[in-house]
Amino acid sequence: KIKTKIVNLAAIPLILVVCIMNASSYWAGLSLLEQEQAQMEKDLLQGRQQLLDQYLKLAQGAIAKTYAAEDTPANREAVKSILRDLRYAEDGYFFVYDFNGVNQVLGPKPEMEGKDLSGLKDADGKPFIKNIIEAARSGDGFTQYLWDKPSVKKAVDKLSLSRTLDKYQWVLGTGFYIDDIQTELAAQRRTAESGLHAELQQNLIISCIMLLVTIALTAWIGNRISHPLEEVVD
Repeated sequence: KIKTKIVNLAAIPLILVVCIMNASSYWAGLSLLEQEQAQMEKDLLQGRQQLLDQYLKLAQGAIAKTYAAEDTPANREAVKSILRDLRYAEDGYFFVYDFNGVNQVLGPKPEMEGKDLSGLKDADGKPFIKNIIEAARSGDGFTQYLWDKPSVKKAVDKLSLSRTLDKYQWVLGTGFYIDDIQTELAAQRRTAESGLHAELQQNLIISCIMLLVTIALTAWIGNRISHPLEEVVD
């Protein structure tokens, strides 16, 4: 019937346009979300790096006077003693390795001092002690690796910063867990996805209203056209 054809002529293109627009809007939102997540992760990591840099400067300042003095066994022990007892935040501590990976200072585990820990590997099999030393000697000093976190009882991301004490051929460093970055990212993603879904739902409701109005209008127009033709045919 002419009436049906008129309704279809208006409704089908509108349905296609609405579907394409809503799908495009949703995928654009997801793409923007991924970009925001990447930038947020970068910003959060830079913030943690800056914080580590401040903590390490604190340790360097604490040992500066003794380190600047003559290199003697007594002065080395004094530097070790300062770093061994130095703490920050809740459980932050400092560690020292020589260039061969032999531990010199390990705040919470002094029994490990004097042991060669260069062979230690993280949960992914990375020799993180060697990486820490290499980062201090030839890189920017930052190293990421997986290590067991007692509070969650699993290996999570840890970020460390290390710098060389060349006169002693030591590497001084510190680090902390950064799994909270992933927690913040996940929370931001949940909020953003919830907003996307709400926006999509709102758009679909508006689209359905537009479709109903269009169908009603075209049906009325169809009637205005078909009824006189039917009368003529009769």
